Amino acid sequence: MNLSVFLIRIIFLAIPGIVTAYVFEKLTGKREGKDWKDFIAIAFFSLLSYGFYAVIVACFKVKATFLNALFDEKIPIPWSEVLWASLIAILIGYVASYFEKYKIITNVGHFIRASNRHGDEDVWDYFHNIPEVEWVFVRDHKLDLIYYGTISVFSDSGMTRELLMTDVDVYDNKAGGFLYSVNVLYFSRDRYDLTIEIPKIEKKEEKQNV
Repeated sequence: MNLSVFLIRIIFLAIPGIVTAYVFEKLTGKREGKDWKDFIAIAFFSLLSYGFYAVIVACFKVKATFLNALFDEKIPIPWSEVLWASLIAILIGYVASYFEKYKIITNVGHFIRASNRHGDEDVWDYFHNIPEVEWVFVRDHKLDLIYYGTISVFSDSGMTRELLMTDVDVYDNKAGGFLYSVNVLYFSRDRYDLTIEIPKIEKKEEKQNV
């Protein structure tokens, strides 16, 4: 088989893996990593999607032909199989996202004592996924201010530190005096310009001047 034809067939037959990777990224966020890891993930998700498809059609005594079409250019690309595998790939993307959100693999590793890692991208990601985190102090070292409120949205790991806070009181970092309040506050800083602290007080009604 001609190499260019083979590569074109790989691209078309890899569509289910691309679909799963797209769904997974949309649900969990973009992760930093090497390109070869992305290619391996797409190949794995493609094989998984076609594997589930093959098992399903085998129940109806139908044989999947995607592997034959990959290596034999005389066999046309089975577009119906690509379509059904892509639909299965969407479900796999959601399942993979569930595994990522609840750290299933990491938790199994904890259970069998094979790992003590938390499974998050870095400490920034881990901190924002702590269920107990609600009201926080964010020290903005660039403007020398303190924001007290709840974090609604945070940026992905490895990117510029973006935060969207709600019900925010703003204080002067040096004097500690109250300045003003806003319903919603968005800001973007370098990773070394912010410090996030969890106060001992549980409710905003009990807060004190910093």
